[in-house]
Amino acid sequence: MNSVHQKHIKKAVDLAKLALGNCAPNPAVGAVVVKNGRVIAEGYHQGPGQPHAEVMALSQLDDDVARGATLYVSLEPCCVHGRTPPCTELIIKKGIKTLVYSYIDPNPNVAGLGINALTAAGIECIPMESEEINDLYRAYHYWWTHRLPWVQAKIALSEDDKIAGKNGAPLKITNDKVNLITHQFRQQADAIVTSAKTIINDNPSLNVRLNGIHSAKPVCVLDRQLTISPSATIFDTAQEVILFHGENHRNDALAAKASTLIATPETQEGLCLHSVLQHLGELGFHKIWIEAGGKLFKSFIDERLVHEAYIYSSSQRLGRQACAAGFIKKEIVDTASSADVKVIDDNSIYKLYFSD
Repeated sequence: MNSVHQKHIKKAVDLAKLALGNCAPNPAVGAVVVKNGRVIAEGYHQGPGQPHAEVMALSQLDDDVARGATLYVSLEPCCVHGRTPPCTELIIKKGIKTLVYSYIDPNPNVAGLGINALTAAGIECIPMESEEINDLYRAYHYWWTHRLPWVQAKIALSEDDKIAGKNGAPLKITNDKVNLITHQFRQQADAIVTSAKTIINDNPSLNVRLNGIHSAKPVCVLDRQLTISPSATIFDTAQEVILFHGENHRNDALAAKASTLIATPETQEGLCLHSVLQHLGELGFHKIWIEAGGKLFKSFIDERLVHEAYIYSSSQRLGRQACAAGFIKKEIVDTASSADVKVIDDNSIYKLYFSD
């Protein structure tokens, strides 16, 4: 494998990650332009309606500077008119000599056609896989294949499988290093999903807090009877609040506060979770991050709707009066296709994989 190509593709992937979780329904993409062994421009897609990575990078360069350069992109350049013109047209116009790309776009309107257009224009196109590329585009590929989001779910358990204090009072179960990881997962997800019970009991912010910066994410609340308070913190901290509710329930105060209310079919257990995921897929969310109590966490697991689950396991015991998760850690771990365990001081993170 060409080590120079590998280095620049890794940089393109790293740039793409800067906006991961902010681009849906578009993919996160990074681009690097190299000429005579020197990086002369970089760019990454920052969100819908914003310039694509290739455009951001190439627009920094005069045509005579770009001519003969090599363009590295994490994803195949688009060749269709959307909110922005096709990237392939600009790449050809700028006189790029070689394109090195790491992933074929699963969008059927693009898949392979972008590479074909560039090849037909005399541009050498070189595929270059990287270790991280499948992880970067796993959710995007899944969304195009199934029109459903990739589902990650998290829960924190004490040593004795409790999730909260007496009568559900919120408690800090895991350490600060583990909690930081939660914010990293939130950042890379397109939306955060939670339950009405979690909002009522904990009144969380459910935003991203990293490096002293607070950033908002879309928050989706499963609230069958529309019972959360219109003064809940999420209405101030979320980018938007989407409420999923039963078809025969109405709450004008919440309707005035939420960005969207979606009437959802019900089952004996509550809202139909598969219908919730279908709606989220229709909204263009590639990846969702579920933070809720034991009941909703286990329901998603039991219905085989989770792709990755993260159990944060603390060494502390909360005792008989604490609120139980409703399951024991071992029974969830045993249902997984495979599991990894990472120890962080006095806590452990179980990463569980489930077959699609």
